[in-house]
Amino acid sequence: MSSKPKPTRPRHKPRPRPRPRLFVPTPLPLPQTTMRAQWAPQHVTIEELLLDYKLPQIVQCRTPVLRSKDDGPPPPVRLDMPMILADQRTVRHLLARIVVYDQKNHAFNESKDSVVIPDDYDGNFLRLHSRTTKDKSHVQSLQDIAHDDTPAFLNLSNMTSFPAARSSRDKSHLIYTAGNVFLVDEPLPETTSANAEKAASVSAGGPGLSASLGSSRLKSATSSSSGRSANGLMRCLDERGLAVMVPTNQVGEMMTIQKSAEHQAKLSVKSSEIIATEQFPLLARFAYGKKQPRLTSFSKLFTLLDSFQETSIIACTIERSSIMLLEIPLASALQFEVALNRDELLTIPRMRNALEACRKQGAELSRDIKYKYKFSHRVQETSRRMMKMKEEDMPSATMRTRLRITESYVYI
Repeated sequence: MSSKPKPTRPRHKPRPRPRPRLFVPTPLPLPQTTMRAQWAPQHVTIEELLLDYKLPQIVQCRTPVLRSKDDGPPPPVRLDMPMILADQRTVRHLLARIVVYDQKNHAFNESKDSVVIPDDYDGNFLRLHSRTTKDKSHVQSLQDIAHDDTPAFLNLSNMTSFPAARSSRDKSHLIYTAGNVFLVDEPLPETTSANAEKAASVSAGGPGLSASLGSSRLKSATSSSSGRSANGLMRCLDERGLAVMVPTNQVGEMMTIQKSAEHQAKLSVKSSEIIATEQFPLLARFAYGKKQPRLTSFSKLFTLLDSFQETSIIACTIERSSIMLLEIPLASALQFEVALNRDELLTIPRMRNALEACRKQGAELSRDIKYKYKFSHRVQETSRRMMKMKEEDMPSATMRTRLRITESYVYI
């Protein structure tokens, strides 16, 4: 008697690992209404559009954006929705690669994702001595730092310390994960009650490291290399302004931070100062600002690749009851059709509110760090085969050139 074959489980294709979303967009609510636009028959680029029309304009992108099956999460912005082109802006940017921490290998690495930092960004950065994450020429141990004039450092490895103000009976300690900044402060040669009170005043009432990085409070930078540590301990300030004692005999990698060439007692600099004085590439770390960069996967580290000047258009897409802000480079190859009844459309409360919000919020976006969203699209359709090509059948780079496929980007 033959046995029945065992039922087999259906095979499922493994899901592609989604890439982390680097930017969390914030749609702006709008009241629902019906928009009826009369579109011009010809398609034009942004540069061509500005030759015949004045801003603001209502447009719709007609360039097909291609996505492959390995692209991960859906795009953060839909370019095929109607949008308002509000204002034009020319600014100098820093082009930067986002640095992420590899939990498996316990190391910082440059990712494939990029951001742009405008020269009028309201935030400060620290410049590390290393050019990239692969540059280990300026990596030091804690003992090395304790015996030179390094004003501040970033820990590349987990680091143990304890509060400088703790009592002799207190055995508590602090563990800092990789990526924290420490300002080397004057050492405490002896653990006395007077010194404990001094450390407590720094940690409890101090202005925090952000104030120290931008001011002249760098005592160690002008002190001699001897006496920066005592009994194998080095006194530092963490980013909260908390005074901690760091054992210098622990194993770990640290990266030193540069002082300003013009102001020896200053560590943090603006993006405009980096653009004016630095050579690239350069490893930089976000220090402080009015608001944190709008990135969800963020180690605060960037590899600055270059600086460039660019003219872009502040725009917003209109989707149902919300708008999404973005910037489109003036030299973009994307093609748009223009609404011929713009004046009529702008009398609709929804459109009028969208334009007002786009101008107000767009001014803030233009001065903020923006994610560079890159995508592929067709330059022109050359054959029926191309028109029927499925998105998962993306050709190689050589075939893309032959089939008139190129890459563009917008800032969000």
